[in-house]
Amino acid sequence: MGGATANAPVVVALATALRGYAGTVLVVTNPVELMTRLFAETSGCPRVYGIGSNLDSARYRLTLAHLIGVPVDTVHGHVIGEHGEHAVVCASSTTVNGHPAAVPLTEVRAELRTRPGRISHGVGGPPAPAALPLAAGCPSRAGPHTSLSL
Repeated sequence: MGGATANAPVVVALATALRGYAGTVLVVTNPVELMTRLFAETSGCPRVYGIGSNLDSARYRLTLAHLIGVPVDTVHGHVIGEHGEHAVVCASSTTVNGHPAAVPLTEVRAELRTRPGRISHGVGGPPAPAALPLAAGCPSRAGPHTSLSL
């Protein structure tokens, strides 16, 4: 939860600046669930969504497809909970071509745990993402359909 210490003050500052905003806000900074709640409570915005589990689920489907040798669009499965090492792979509900899948959990977890670091290293970023992109159409602040980043 080291990201919470670094990211919380930035989230609070941005949420305070957007207090009362009526549009939709997407939070993708880590820990995404905590930062989403902090943003929503601080801003009072009615539609604040965290999308970290979406990314983990997409990585899971891609990883499983590669491990078992099937096209990624045939894999349906989800990852829930805290982003990263403590994420929960919903293996029992995972299907491939509509049939229950045998999920090699050890390999899947290893890949999900190490992939973000390899991506950050490859693009020259920090070992843990610390960006705070928020997709919000803020006509009075940045123009419609603008992505704000700090």
